[in-house]
Amino acid sequence: MNPPKLRWVAFGAAVTFLIAVLLTSFFKELEKIDVLASALDKRMEELVAEAKSLGETQELVLVAQDTTRYGRDLYGEYKL
Repeated sequence: MNPPKLRWVAFGAAVTFLIAVLLTSFFKELEKIDVLASALDKRMEELVAEAKSLGETQELVLVAQDTTRYGRDLYGEYKL
């Protein structure tokens, strides 16, 4: 039985390292998504309280993908 050639061992190590890096990056992105998801689907009461906690502001911009359906998933009815 011939021992594996050094280049195949190095190739296997490189592939393993690459997979580890990619998986680490993937899990880091999942953590970011969790942080962003916690900011989504806030109840109207939370949004109003957060806006009031900002103090005296001239303008507050609410950014949403589809504001016409706000409240449907949280309250079961449209709220805007």
